[in-house]
Amino acid sequence: MVRTAIILAAGFGARLGDFTVEMPKGLIKVGKKSLISRSIECLLRNGVTKIYIGTGHLSEHYDELATKYDNLISCVKCDRYAISSSMDTLFNLRNVINEDFFLLESDLLYEDRALTTLRESDQKNMVLASGKTYGGDEVYIDADDKGSLLSLTKDLAAADGAFGEFVGISKVSIEAYQQMCDIFSREGPLTIDYEYVMPNVAHPDNFIVHRIDDLVWCEIDDSKQLMRASSEVIFALDAANVLHSRH
Repeated sequence: MVRTAIILAAGFGARLGDFTVEMPKGLIKVGKKSLISRSIECLLRNGVTKIYIGTGHLSEHYDELATKYDNLISCVKCDRYAISSSMDTLFNLRNVINEDFFLLESDLLYEDRALTTLRESDQKNMVLASGKTYGGDEVYIDADDKGSLLSLTKDLAAADGAFGEFVGISKVSIEAYQQMCDIFSREGPLTIDYEYVMPNVAHPDNFIVHRIDDLVWCEIDDSKQLMRASSEVIFALDAANVLHSRH
């Protein structure tokens, strides 16, 4: 069973404007709780006992958050966050990660079923996908007929033929992680996001895509997405959590 999680939280969140001048976007509240607090609670419900937060922008806020959780959370700052992207943040954790883990982005709002599905699967390396969300800034997944991850793109021309939309929640084996780090250290660039490295992981550690067509979730990259999360998604999420908790 996976007991470790990584939350990537180094980015500036520049598209959120004033919202991220004084706090990182993972600490933005939707309803009464911050995005990252919701993720932490969901991870705990799914058996996680150790969480690493890859920090950068305004990292001191996450350091303060970690003090409230009695050794559950460790923060690891990526010193190159201003000139790199999420794969560098993930790579920066290589000296502390030695087991399989859940991998999440800090700007997500999602129902519990996302993590529960990964936890219950026997597949060691899994990328979660959803049906169409029309949420803006989607990343589209291409997979083969066995579900193996082939590629990802933001090209709108790929939307209709896509296998699904990339959610930003995955399960990663230590073997796949080591492959990702090796690929990144050899090929770069610093600005590549981790999801674009995932398709290059070779069998038998390659990633399988699992799609939940009606998954309730969203990412929050700009003020429009934040407004949608606060006025629509949070209510659909609460209803979905109640519904699936009965099964």
